[in-house]
Amino acid sequence: MASEGHDNIYAAAAPYRLAGFDLLTSLRGYGQFVAERGAACRAGVGSTSDGGARFSAPVQVVSWNCADSQPAGTLAFDGQGDGFLYGHGLFVSHDGGRSWAVSRPSGQVLAIAPSGRSVWMLARC
Repeated sequence: MASEGHDNIYAAAAPYRLAGFDLLTSLRGYGQFVAERGAACRAGVGSTSDGGARFSAPVQVVSWNCADSQPAGTLAFDGQGDGFLYGHGLFVSHDGGRSWAVSRPSGQVLAIAPSGRSVWMLARC
């Protein structure tokens, strides 16, 4: 049984909570979920095809010690299945969020903006 509020967005994601989202259309997009269990934190990404009423089970992207800062907290996707979870770190997906890899930018990623077939990144060097 799902509880009220954001837990209802993806009931099976517990202990995940929705932390951000990127809608590509009014119906299709992706959500960033964060979970904390003791000293261990993790971030995952799930997709939606109904405007965020429900999300797929989040795929874990990164984990970290909760006492440290979150390595990535902003999500961006293009319309071709390329996804970016970024901040102090950068994690990239090229298959619609089904798998993720660590990328090593030359500095902290401040912004990523997909535009057509291009992706623009602003990083602090």
